[in-house]
Amino acid sequence: MAAAILAVIATAIYASLVQFWPYNLSLTLDHYAFKALAGGGWDAWLNSLTLAFWVTLIGTLVIFFNAWLTEKSQGYRPLRQGLHFMAMMPMAVPGMVLGLSYIFYFNKADNPLNWIYGTFAILVLTPWCISIPSAT
Repeated sequence: MAAAILAVIATAIYASLVQFWPYNLSLTLDHYAFKALAGGGWDAWLNSLTLAFWVTLIGTLVIFFNAWLTEKSQGYRPLRQGLHFMAMMPMAVPGMVLGLSYIFYFNKADNPLNWIYGTFAILVLTPWCISIPSAT
């Protein structure tokens, strides 16, 4: 089983190092010339790493706290039930509806959290809401 998984990963790495998979298998590093890309090059890559770091840090703290609160604590019954409901909601609501609801909620001008719309913070703070079910 491990060999099959490693074979898939090795194939993906090999495919990134060839000219044009599967027709031209000559080796090249052209696919790793990030500074020539129109999407920002290395800046986009660094933004992705920054996003991953902050989502990991904040998401892990929030998910473990919510999992502890809903599963291990005895008090705060209404809060525990509310968190459990919020954890199950992304499994019942389609992703497109969930994404549109984020846009409509944060884009509203009279919303006190409107400042988050169009910033890096919305990318960091909202994904953990979708990840909560895996912790509970």
